[in-house]
Amino acid sequence: MYKKRNLFVAHGTLGYFALLCILLLLNMTSLGGGSPTSIAVDPSFKEVIINSVFKIDLNVSDVTDLYLWVITIEWDPSIIEFQSYTEGTFLKVGRNTTIMDAGVSPGKVNRLVCTILGPVSGVNGSGSLVTFTFKAVSLGTTSISITFSDLLNSNGEHIAHDTHDGAVLVSPSPPLTVSISPLSATILVGQPITFTSIVSGGYPPYSYQWYLNGNPVSGATSETWTFTPSTSGIFYIYLKVTDSKGNTAKSDTARIIASTVPVGGYSTPVDTKAKPTILYITSLTILTALFVTIKQKTRRKHRQ
Repeated sequence: MYKKRNLFVAHGTLGYFALLCILLLLNMTSLGGGSPTSIAVDPSFKEVIINSVFKIDLNVSDVTDLYLWVITIEWDPSIIEFQSYTEGTFLKVGRNTTIMDAGVSPGKVNRLVCTILGPVSGVNGSGSLVTFTFKAVSLGTTSISITFSDLLNSNGEHIAHDTHDGAVLVSPSPPLTVSISPLSATILVGQPITFTSIVSGGYPPYSYQWYLNGNPVSGATSETWTFTPSTSGIFYIYLKVTDSKGNTAKSDTARIIASTVPVGGYSTPVDTKAKPTILYITSLTILTALFVTIKQKTRRKHRQ
């Protein structure tokens, strides 16, 4: 069918697309049988959370002079939903390429073809052929099966290869939880304090609402919030998070003390050197009073 020379030297652009059309229409069979070259779903097993968007790669390994590849993949459309595909980097290094498919239907990308353009040699080694993007739509497990594949070198010859399928497990999301930090602090009136949050589980995206003393704070609807007390007192702060399914979670409550002066009040240093002076003055005063009293009594006696 193919001449054993570079098919694209003489035929130009028409040659490229003529070959693509031929490959799409022919019912070719994959060539395998213990070849060191392989095409594999990567990762071979992937666990994802329902409603999440994720990626699956098809990688080639240990190939020589790869010029063109054709792949059909299938999966259970009730478990995961196809979003898009993007050509990998393997054939694109230093070369012009094109990629096209024969149709995408629920559960199948049919005859996805990628080829180098122009009279150049193929690529050697290992790398990514294509990346598929899916969305997990229901719980369960599905295989990602390579139901057809073909590899051609720059002379139009088939490259023997093996294929390795993969699987995806769609699991329920863990419960929605939220925590905030700090949970306690003592600050001064007018001193700002910033709260941060960590959210896990549930179904992104999330919405946020901060509460102060049981009341929602207007405009405090992001994952962080800065509180600046304008009066002294004890303030209670928590965060409520809602996921895309309407599930809610509430954080523990933070307790913030705001004071007008530092806790414990101001302190005045005591000069211990002044104590002897005070004691001396006190003693002198007492002795003086005693001397005056005795003198007054002596004068009375003399007058008598």
